[in-house]
Amino acid sequence: MDQEQHQQRQQHQHQHQNQKGLSKDAKLIIGGVVVLVVIALLGYNYLGSNPLANYTSLDYQAVPAAQLHALYNIANNVSLANRVGQGAVGSFPKRVNGTAMTFQGKPGLLFIGADYCPFCAATRWGLVLAMMRFGNFTQLHYTSSFSGDVFPNTATFTFYNSTYMSGVLGFAHVELTNNTKSPLQQPNASQNATFYAYSTSGSIPFIDFGNRSIQSGSIMSPGVLANKNWNQIIAQLNNTNSTISQSVIGSADVFTVQICRADGNMPASVCSAPYVQRIISNGG
Repeated sequence: MDQEQHQQRQQHQHQHQNQKGLSKDAKLIIGGVVVLVVIALLGYNYLGSNPLANYTSLDYQAVPAAQLHALYNIANNVSLANRVGQGAVGSFPKRVNGTAMTFQGKPGLLFIGADYCPFCAATRWGLVLAMMRFGNFTQLHYTSSFSGDVFPNTATFTFYNSTYMSGVLGFAHVELTNNTKSPLQQPNASQNATFYAYSTSGSIPFIDFGNRSIQSGSIMSPGVLANKNWNQIIAQLNNTNSTISQSVIGSADVFTVQICRADGNMPASVCSAPYVQRIISNGG
């Protein structure tokens, strides 16, 4: 069984069937030296001297402003994005042609996932970076995937209780459960209808980019992030030879293309970048 088939088989563990909405279980990122120094300091200050022993120590704590700033700088490092392009991403979100989706009068991005889900955990890294090219998170929290699932304790962020500010992109999110599968949020009727209209067999993570393209399931393996905490992952993002950079920055670049496609008025400073145009020309 090849890697893609293996990943798809594992993703089936994170599918949900319609049962008064969703099932019971569902009721359930300045490159360079400066950033690396900041990350190193953050690793010492927030994870202690032995970060490998602290995969879950920051679960549901707010990401400090300094680390959000480091992620924002990585996200907006166009040279880095151009060097990686689609990276290790081998498939693209599915094109759809639904009625334009907007939130607060802006092209809308809908995310449905769950904190326990390792595939959602992997997906959020690239999505956070892509969204930081169109706005910024003023509130974001750490979490890690369920310790009893495949790819246990995958370091990630949760959109639960997050705050995203953008003049061009509206964001709605549903985190179905926390990382021990206790209920957090429920989709409203419109979100639920969108999910079941476009998802693949009820798979999460699910991302709707303005009803112009859909990502159902993860486009990278959580295994890429195995045995790494948040700061160790961030420290690898500028290393374009690393599997982490190729997967996370690659995902962010592919997701950026989808956001650009959601509306013709997205910033040219982002959507005219060489990596965006290259991915489009490759069918992304």
